Amino acid sequence: MNIVFFGTSEWAVPFLYTLNNSHHRIVRVVTTPDKKSGRGKIISPSPVKEAAQILNIPVIQPEDLKSPSFLEEIKKCNAQIGVVVSYGKFIPEQLNKIFPHRMINVHPSLLPLYRGPAPINWTIINGDRLTGVTIIEVNSKIDAGDILMQWVVRIDEEDNYTTLSEKLSNIGRKMLLCCLENIGYGRIGRKKQYGKLSTYAPPLRKEDGRLNFGESVYTIVRKIKGMNPRPGTFTFLNGKRLKILKALPVSLKEKGSFYGEIIKIDRDAFYILCKDGALKLEQVQMEGRKKMDASSFLRGFPLKKGQILGK
Repeated sequence: MNIVFFGTSEWAVPFLYTLNNSHHRIVRVVTTPDKKSGRGKIISPSPVKEAAQILNIPVIQPEDLKSPSFLEEIKKCNAQIGVVVSYGKFIPEQLNKIFPHRMINVHPSLLPLYRGPAPINWTIINGDRLTGVTIIEVNSKIDAGDILMQWVVRIDEEDNYTTLSEKLSNIGRKMLLCCLENIGYGRIGRKKQYGKLSTYAPPLRKEDGRLNFGESVYTIVRKIKGMNPRPGTFTFLNGKRLKILKALPVSLKEKGSFYGEIIKIDRDAFYILCKDGALKLEQVQMEGRKKMDASSFLRGFPLKKGQILGK
């Protein structure tokens, strides 16, 4: 089938490559407009645009998906279906109707759970043991279309955003190819979502990553796993932002007086008092520096027991 691919984020890129290597033909890639990013506010293309350019696939970057000129350009593509993967914009009905097989969306959660833009992050932050990939028909509500395919994935104890994202991507790409074949042959089933069970996975802001050591150590570890690499978790040390990249919950005999207090220092780690245990920091990044393991950090930034993080 001829396909118009809608995507923006890094998570969508492997799906673009998978479709490009299949017998299907991607006639256009639709992604969000270039935006300013970084400290220098340099205008940067989306990861999907960069991949499409490598593959020599024409790219469209509409500001308005209801624009008559954009809709006319999509009509001229003569594509049978639109595939949406982590695109980030609401799909209007007039765009959906252009495609004979309409549009489908690959979503990394067990819909109707975790509708919205950050399902992988929130499944880890909330401590879920199961997640999955769902392929739905696009309709007039966000992530609420009929389910075409769904696969359950176990979240392992050691999983973080990066490892779980890769698992879901690998499964999702296989599901997408299978789904397209079934749609092409007219043998795909549909199941309504039970809306009363729906939950929402809102976008995460930078400030959401600030750690509160007065919380359970297990809650904190889940945040670290679920928010790295973006937006990242952090605290403050001597007035400077300290990113926490890797940490483990531990039980210690050492006591302290304040949440956030450094209660123990080893050669390769340091330990922070939390509500119901201690947090063993293994990898960190000081503001303006490169990320480093705790042993390297301690050589460059000598710490003392009793110091308090978070001020």
